[in-house]
Amino acid sequence: MFISTNLLICSCLLLLQSTIACALEPLEVAVIANTRIPESVELAHYYMKQRQIPDAHLILVDASKEETCSRNHFNQAIRNPVLQQINGLADRKKIRCLVTIYGVPLRIHRQQVDTSTGKGDEKGDQAAVDSELALILNGSYP
Repeated sequence: MFISTNLLICSCLLLLQSTIACALEPLEVAVIANTRIPESVELAHYYMKQRQIPDAHLILVDASKEETCSRNHFNQAIRNPVLQQINGLADRKKIRCLVTIYGVPLRIHRQQVDTSTGKGDEKGDQAAVDSELALILNGSYP
């Protein structure tokens, strides 16, 4: 009984310690805000201050105010600026998390097929913006 109680206590302590060890450090986080929505930038600053995230880790994009954007808009207004700014960070290899703040579009809508030209993707290229941004950290994202 004594051994099983000690084993249970040790297991609980290990689980608790591993949970604490997995928390993100401020240097591992970059925050993305939309300059077209002042509250987005304000909220980003507040979040960064509370989490003690360095100012250099604020990534500002000039994106649509809508929750859904086109693939082209995502690439030009969000993906490219995020890639450029992350690559410009001295500690870019430490970034493990990109936080999108209120005001950054949530979805990339499906490209419709133009029946007159046949151009477009029938399967669609819809996606979640945060999922696409997570691929940026992979390193092999185009």
